[in-house]
Amino acid sequence: MGGGLPLELRKSNEYYKKDSLPLNSARYAILLALLIERVNVIYIPYYLCNTVNDVLVQNNIKVKYYHLNSSFEPILSSVDCNNIKEKKAFLLIVNYFGIFSKKKIRNLVKRYKNIILDNTQAFFFKPLPECYNVYSCRKFFGVSDGAYLIKRNIDQSWKLEQSYSSDDASFLLKILEHGTNYCYDEYLSYEQKICNQGIRKMSKLSEKIMQSIDYNSIKQIRKKNFYYMHTRLGKYNRLADAIKKTNASMVYPFLIQDEQLREYLIKNSVFVSQWWKKCLYENINEFERQLSLYLLPLPIDQGNNIEDMKFICDLIEQYLLSLK
Repeated sequence: MGGGLPLELRKSNEYYKKDSLPLNSARYAILLALLIERVNVIYIPYYLCNTVNDVLVQNNIKVKYYHLNSSFEPILSSVDCNNIKEKKAFLLIVNYFGIFSKKKIRNLVKRYKNIILDNTQAFFFKPLPECYNVYSCRKFFGVSDGAYLIKRNIDQSWKLEQSYSSDDASFLLKILEHGTNYCYDEYLSYEQKICNQGIRKMSKLSEKIMQSIDYNSIKQIRKKNFYYMHTRLGKYNRLADAIKKTNASMVYPFLIQDEQLREYLIKNSVFVSQWWKKCLYENINEFERQLSLYLLPLPIDQGNNIEDMKFICDLIEQYLLSLK
């Protein structure tokens, strides 16, 4: 007792608690699901972050691939579905931008049984108890590490090392004082550290922050920002039909065949990354190639309001008008 005082964080309930394993990173949640089931083969989409593939391969998991159609649904003609049904392999389904309905996922689970549902882009999509569900905290909230692996009656007996993130979490405080881009390199450096960390429990710092979040408010802000974007940009967006319904997505996915718009937005203080360029060097189909080249993941997070969304949409429309 006595001494210094910690950060004052409101203690509420974590969004995911029941049948949940709080871990350090979503890629390790996928790996742990396979270790729990003692399965060493997994089918994943070509269009996916290469860190997932790297972690699995490093841990002696055989990775096989499948393609996506233009609705982001898996094309499983090349997949040995019997292996999945017999639990000789697992199928990773990515819920891109939270656009899948529960009915669609349940039909896949009913048909193939052994599925890991990757909700890293859809934190608020409620878990299905009959399959493994993976969530990323860092994609939605200001934490230095954090993920959840959820399934009905999940094995809680795994003895995992504790993750400690306080030495590397100073970028969270710098963002408060200097803005999101001030310490981006520091953020990337910590991201690389997590890549090499192995499976660990979520850090206590992240756990405390996750217990203090006003989830409903954040969900509503993201939904509001998303639908404002869609109202303004849907007529230009080649994904408009696929993303009509979402559940508080990570970003607004804007697909337009233009090679200069990304740089134009960055020059005007809107940071828009290019996801998963490595896909361009693999055996991808035309839809996946278009995503890798042209998809703009526009920010809609709770740090932005409708005026910010208006600023981004105005920039894009001004740019498109200048091309005519």
